[in-house]
Amino acid sequence: MIQSPLQLNRYFVTGIELHARPPEELSDQEDATPFIETEIQVSKYSSESRDYQIQLEVRLTGQGPYFGRLSIVGFFEIAEDIDKDRCDALARVNGAAVLFGAAREVIANSTSRGPWGEVVMPLATFIDEKDEPVEVLNQDAPSIG
Repeated sequence: MIQSPLQLNRYFVTGIELHARPPEELSDQEDATPFIETEIQVSKYSSESRDYQIQLEVRLTGQGPYFGRLSIVGFFEIAEDIDKDRCDALARVNGAAVLFGAAREVIANSTSRGPWGEVVMPLATFIDEKDEPVEVLNQDAPSIG
């Protein structure tokens, strides 16, 4: 095993709202899968920083047995030996995937106690997000991580 150059320092759920669909609204398909939408926000406190804050919102929509949203935030850092030009993409792609895995588990645990059973979301990649810009925050902004 090789340790990843991206390390998660802390994460937490900032909001969750999940609803079981009433029986009369369920799709005729027995295994109707919810449609999953995501929104990612990546920021750091200066252009030279290797510390990132990533916010991920996951929304369950469509005709699945549950609908709602979950918001999660994580604080990451990237090793000094990684080329500075690769840091933003590494944080965005891999950091979002780590948080999606955590969100996946929270949703599975929450829905397992619901009337329609557990929803296990499929794995996801965020490689298509690699070139999106990273927001640089005011250096004096307080840090939660």
